[in-house]
Amino acid sequence: MKFCDKLIELRRERGLSQEQLADLLDVSRQSVSKWESDQTMPELPKLVALSGIFEVSLDYLIRDNILDRSTTGEKTDRTAGNYDDTAQKKHDYATLESQLNEINDYIKRPRGFEYKSKKTLFGLPLIHICFLYSRHRIKVAKGIIAIGAISVGFFSIGVLSFGLLALGALALGLFSFGAISIGAIALGSIAIGYFSAGAISVGVYSLGSIAIAKEIAIGAIASGNLAIGDETYGSNCYSIDAIQTKAVAKDIILTHYPSIPKFLLNIFTLFFHS
Repeated sequence: MKFCDKLIELRRERGLSQEQLADLLDVSRQSVSKWESDQTMPELPKLVALSGIFEVSLDYLIRDNILDRSTTGEKTDRTAGNYDDTAQKKHDYATLESQLNEINDYIKRPRGFEYKSKKTLFGLPLIHICFLYSRHRIKVAKGIIAIGAISVGFFSIGVLSFGLLALGALALGLFSFGAISIGAIALGSIAIGYFSAGAISVGVYSLGSIAIAKEIAIGAIASGNLAIGDETYGSNCYSIDAIQTKAVAKDIILTHYPSIPKFLLNIFTLFFHS
């Protein structure tokens, strides 16, 4: 009898539903369902817990040929030989150890999806898409174009993203876009960079609801050498309400920063009326 069949039999004898057993083991009902359908095996700590809940031996749960539920494991489907024989005991325990190792290997085996292109550039695959994980490890996607939970590449997309152009929940790159974004040009809910734009923005040049900058800050709350906003802090402060047009805003910025790059000037005055 296989483990999955034994588990179903034991659970039903105790009058437990899959959900009730899952609560006892602190796992999901889906996990119990997968065990009983022989899709997966429980981790070793859960096997020990099952042994205690149903008052059966670990041998009985794991080994198909054990028929006796007690801890002695005396009744098996063997027709000959003495189970108490020392050599036989060693063999049986070696088999049990092998099965436990197989379970541990299964638990540690990476799961998920991975694609790596055969074409490479600078020693990196042109495209690496990786969503592989094991029990204690998430594999990193590394490539010219990298996509994964954790990604590193020239163009990178991931929950944690690092690259020349990085997009992610946490993005770090020359050009970065994310919930938390750090880069030379950073756009995000929280953005930190040479030029930063976001709900909370910190940089040399900053644009955001709360903008903190070394040079120019524009936002509802703005702090910088040149600060334009509803509430301002800095050496040169201007109220947004007092600036009526884009032309006036450009004049103010050029007065203090005559050599500012044109693209920055256009960005800072983008939201003013023409």
